[in-house]
Amino acid sequence: SVEELLQRQDERYELLTRRQRGTPVPRHRSLRATVDWSFELCSPEERLLWARLSVFAGGCDLNAAESVCAREGLTRDAVLDVMAGLVEKSIITREEVHGRARYRMLETIRQYGREQLRSTGEEPELRRSHRDHYLHLAERVQERWFGPGQVALFASTRTEHANLRAAMEYSLTEPGQAPAGLHMASSLWIYWIVCGLPREGTVWLERALACNEEPDRIRAMALWAASLLNIYGGNPAPETGTDEVIVMAEESRRLAEQLADPALVAHATYLSGFSQLRGSDLAQGLSVINDGIELERAFGEANPHLRFAQFMLTVVATQCNLVDVVITVGEECRAACRKLGDEWVRSWISLYLGAVGVLQARDHEAENHLREAIQLKEPFNELLGLGTAVEFIGWCSIADGDVEQGTRLLGAATVLVKPLGFDFDTYLPPGGWGGRRDHRTVVAEAKAALGETAYARAFESGARLSQEEAIALALGTEVVPEKSTAGPGESPLTRREEQIAELLAEGLSNKEIAERLVIAQRTAETHVANILTKLDCTSRSQVAVWVTQRRRATAERRNGDAG
Repeated sequence: SVEELLQRQDERYELLTRRQRGTPVPRHRSLRATVDWSFELCSPEERLLWARLSVFAGGCDLNAAESVCAREGLTRDAVLDVMAGLVEKSIITREEVHGRARYRMLETIRQYGREQLRSTGEEPELRRSHRDHYLHLAERVQERWFGPGQVALFASTRTEHANLRAAMEYSLTEPGQAPAGLHMASSLWIYWIVCGLPREGTVWLERALACNEEPDRIRAMALWAASLLNIYGGNPAPETGTDEVIVMAEESRRLAEQLADPALVAHATYLSGFSQLRGSDLAQGLSVINDGIELERAFGEANPHLRFAQFMLTVVATQCNLVDVVITVGEECRAACRKLGDEWVRSWISLYLGAVGVLQARDHEAENHLREAIQLKEPFNELLGLGTAVEFIGWCSIADGDVEQGTRLLGAATVLVKPLGFDFDTYLPPGGWGGRRDHRTVVAEAKAALGETAYARAFESGARLSQEEAIALALGTEVVPEKSTAGPGESPLTRREEQIAELLAEGLSNKEIAERLVIAQRTAETHVANILTKLDCTSRSQVAVWVTQRRRATAERRNGDAG
């Protein structure tokens, strides 16, 4: 049956060796014979590389292949040429991922290579070499996550997810390798968060902690990471596990103190405060997390944990309606992130600054913060943050009187969070907001203004968008329309396009426009293209002439009205 075949998929060569009718060519009578035939056509070096490449899960790049597979019988310099030979023979395939060549094998081909590797006796050594390579990758993620190149770092690491899993599985099942697995799982703490995998990270850390109880720095860091991931969503029911998380964070801090490790003491202190803030002791939590922030500050302004601790304080301060804390800490953190090139932490700070702006009815300022958050989050494809920002921009539009557009944005926000299983009726706002505004209140306002039928029509219009279209709607980017049919004296431009046309008339570049309006440069470029099309212009100078003529015409109309 299909179920039995699935159970025996690892026995595919034995399962498929029975002779079939209509296969007169002997080498095609079985899968094994076919692959045996291909293997025999390979040179000795190609066979060796085929076998060694089988330790990779999900493929690898050239650097990984050279690092892991170059040893006796195959020099590092020879790997590329031998790899090319395997590509020509269709044993492996080559593709480009994030601008780098990546090589993959069909699973059946990889399993055959693994059999050959076992027969050589090299498998234990190769698997350990494979683990070491990806342990170095995990360490590199931890060292470099705060600063320029974040998007590329996380994208390339996500590509290696299957290999990271294989490396950790090896560490946790091979005798004596558990400490390396624990170190690897904890080094990836920020990866688990940014890539939306806190539950998987928690599972790996819990397994690794159970395998290694040595009271050393590796365990202290792993306890810290496990408690953080539990808070961040690694626990399927975090509201029932607050006490356990606090205990884990405190255990990490005690162990760090025993080890006299000041950096880890600082990390554990701010996390302990954050876990208490998520519990019931707000005053104590604020005191402890601020202690942790000051401890982190002692390691310099470029210390990534200082900014992460400030981010965590901003999260809770937003939920507890501590507006002054959000603004003071958030602005300091955002400025430092901009200076140091961090985009991920900055995206969240912008989101929370936008949130408090919404609650204080500072809608224009809030929209600028929220659009910045969207532009920063889009490359990370962080759907929860994107959806939340779009939702809040919808609130701003409704408060500003553009109820139909705001309702469309409410619908567009669901496009982004629906794949995560979130519902804004229950998800947002997360915590106490001083009884000001919430999703249900905003919906009621919109329905009262539009009526039930018009509200449903506008909401569904937004909910039918793609994720890219939902983001474009929130950013004010529109599809380029046909030539303008505006009447005499009427502007064919939207309010945002008129604003950008004014800036074009001042001589600003697309980059300068983006900075002035706090929008992405790509968004500014799209608006400029729309303006040129609508005005039937071929140059920016022609737009400037149009703006000047429009100003003059407006002034003349006003003078005429006054007369």
